Amino acid sequence: MKRVMVIGANGAGKRTLVGALTSSQFRRMRTMAVEYYDQFIIPPGEFLENRRFYPALITTAVDCDVLAFVQDATSKSSAFPPLFRSAFNCDAVGVISKIDKDTADPHRAERFLQASGITMFFHISTVDGQGLEKFKKYIQ
Repeated sequence: MKRVMVIGANGAGKRTLVGALTSSQFRRMRTMAVEYYDQFIIPPGEFLENRRFYPALITTAVDCDVLAFVQDATSKSSAFPPLFRSAFNCDAVGVISKIDKDTADPHRAERFLQASGITMFFHISTVDGQGLEKFKKYIQ
């Protein structure tokens, strides 16, 4: 199994995604520190939203095989700066979350992720399970 770091803004669905991929035993709680659960590393959203924490993200990603950039499909903005993917030395994919919502715009989310340097995308809904199996196969 690959070691995966799941990064995204607050409320993007990082912990919900990890909970759906692992088991119901995963506790979704708000933390201010990097969480390690099975093969997943989950830094807090503030690490992405505040530039002075970028070195912490880059250093944490050294142990990873895959970076999952999680972008909320209902969000009208992105926390990922342009070409942010180039700061990391491992595979990176985009995970577009909350695609089942009425206000979701997956194409806008793809454009946000493309601007950050991501070329491969997974459209995921944790409510109905859409896209979860495809992403699970990729990270195994």
